[in-house]
Amino acid sequence: MLCRRTSNSLDDHTFTLRCDDNGNNQALNSSLRPVKTPQDIAIDNFVIIEHDNMRYLAQVSAISHVHQDVEVQCYKPAFPHSNYMASYTKMRSKLTIEWYNIIASLVDQPASGRRMQLILSKEQFTEIQSFSS
Repeated sequence: MLCRRTSNSLDDHTFTLRCDDNGNNQALNSSLRPVKTPQDIAIDNFVIIEHDNMRYLAQVSAISHVHQDVEVQCYKPAFPHSNYMASYTKMRSKLTIEWYNIIASLVDQPASGRRMQLILSKEQFTEIQSFSS
């Protein structure tokens, strides 16, 4: 959090806020949030899905609350892969899946790289590789 004394001040201070969660800080520091209900999903969120026994990075395009279906843009290759690059956007495929096939939501969006690639942080990459639903 960045705070300034007044709207015209050039002096600023950085603060770190902590939440008392009775010792469960690991969940707060995680770059992934488990998806347990359809309300945990929002349009434009980056998520991890399971499809054909593989895990993929995907971005939510549309949500049908009536049928509990979710339309996603799925990035390839599937996990695990050997580097932080998720894929070229031209390698995306559009899928309609049930909401419960989304196992986790990324807290922060992946960075955009050259040639329309998505780049995961080392923390995101490591957590996705070891995430258990």
